Amino acid sequence: MLLALPLFGCPGDDSTPMTTASNGTDTNASTGSATTVGPSTGSIGTDDDTGEDQTSLDGDESSGAPAEPVEVIGPYSIFATPTAGTIVGEPDDPAVFLPLHIVDVPISISEAFSGTPVLDDGWSPLSIGQQLNLEFAPGTLTNVDGPDLLLFSSYPADVDEYTLSVGNDDFSATVDVDDATATTVATKVQYFLVGYGGPYPTDVLALEIDLAELGLGAGEEVTSVRVQCRNDGCDPLGVVSLSPR
Repeated sequence: MLLALPLFGCPGDDSTPMTTASNGTDTNASTGSATTVGPSTGSIGTDDDTGEDQTSLDGDESSGAPAEPVEVIGPYSIFATPTAGTIVGEPDDPAVFLPLHIVDVPISISEAFSGTPVLDDGWSPLSIGQQLNLEFAPGTLTNVDGPDLLLFSSYPADVDEYTLSVGNDDFSATVDVDDATATTVATKVQYFLVGYGGPYPTDVLALEIDLAELGLGAGEEVTSVRVQCRNDGCDPLGVVSLSPR
């Protein structure tokens, strides 16, 4: 499901609404600019005194998990985002295998899926046969009661169908999810398909995943998550940890 199709809108559309995403980010559709008014982010900064990289998350460093959410999107409190990401496999059309971003600025795959605001960026499209591999810091993704993972997907037209697995069992157990029954957390967010066109309006949906469905026991930690697409192209915007809550 490729965003850069005429049916999703075109640049210069007179209807350039101000969209307020549920993560506390006001996105100006006409400019793509964003003003964060929500919780602090989990971006990496540099300590002015030591020159060393510091992670701007408050919490228990010994456990690796922040005490407070790094971001709140709709009804969901997010406690961690991946630290790195890669996509393995050939895209169906390399010419339009590109970042989704609220500004027309190139970013890497790791940048698209790490840090906050989560809904500012992603990738399009993830083709059948490709793997989006994401790494979480130890202690930031744990099997607790209820959903543990949240996958954000753009929804310009068709339903996206995903398969998720984790590295604990070498990705052998899988769980299938799709956005047909997902929760809408933002509407008419404007994304560029970077270097190709836009901005194009899309809704953003949240898909819940319980790690118990992958055979994990209570309290078991995960550091590697794999996302695959089961239909003609998926548009993931983020995969985040809901644990601990």
